[in-house]
This record gives sequence, C-alpha cells and structure tokens, in this order.
Amino acid sequence: MALVDKISALATRIGAEVKTKYTLPGGGVPVADLSNDARAVGFMLWQTYGLHAVGIGQQDIGYVVPFAMRVTGVRYWCKTAGTGGTAAIELRKNGIAGGNTISSSSAAPAAATPTLATPNHDLAAGDLIWVYQTAVNSTTLGVQLAAEIIGRRI
Repeated sequence: MALVDKISALATRIGAEVKTKYTLPGGGVPVADLSNDARAVGFMLWQTYGLHAVGIGQQDIGYVVPFAMRVTGVRYWCKTAGTGGTAAIELRKNGIAGGNTISSSSAAPAAATPTLATPNHDLAAGDLIWVYQTAVNSTTLGVQLAAEIIGRRI
C-alpha cells in the first residue's frame, strides 16, 4: 500500500471516529463547544466626547448586549487625563440607578495604561450597559471617555 493510500485511509478512519463522538447540531456549533479564544469578545463603548462630568455623559441610550456574554474585564480610556483627586467610572446594567452597578467594574480612566477592572459578570442578550462616571477630577477635568469591554460569549 502506497503512503498516499495509507494517509487517505487514516483520514477516513479519523473522520468516522469524530463523527461518532460529535454530531454537528442543525443550527451549527453551540457556543459552549467553542474554545474560550473563539468566544472572545471585545468592543469600545463611548461615554462622552467632551469634558468629564458625573453621570452618563453623551451616552443617552444604553448599549444593547447582542448575545449572552460574561464581562471579564473593563478598561476606561480617555484622550486627556484630568488632575487633582481621582476620577472613577463604572458599568451599570439595565438602568443608571446606583443599585444597577455591576460590581467590580469601577476603575479610573487613563490616556495610556488604564487599570483593568475584572467584574466577571454575566449579561443576557438584550441587557443594556451604561458607562457611568461617579467621580471627576477636582483640578482639571479629563477629556473624552470610552469603556473597553472585554469578555466572552456564554
């Protein structure tokens, strides 16, 4: 038997064995069957294009989460950092009241290397996310603010 024939036979056998252990569902591969790398999600959500201020800034409408996901990290970026005191931002889910805060999502914004907050919080498809600034700098206000949201589909 030639090497090509042996490789072909091996490939056929492997294919048959895989098919007996895993059958592809009609809707495609379920998210749970994908690796963490394949389920990785990351996006930027702008809160304001101007000076920092307590509240939702220019984000008049919450971001609609398109699929179930776990938020594993959040970094808050700004164009120019403020001075004096400490600015703080957090994510809020399904409303901007204090009771809607996603725990462990609070951090200070930075222009170069923002701190990574690690909420490990599950969101459902259709949830709304708000970027809410809870404190601003006391001397000079920062400029522009966006949240980098990192996670994976669940």
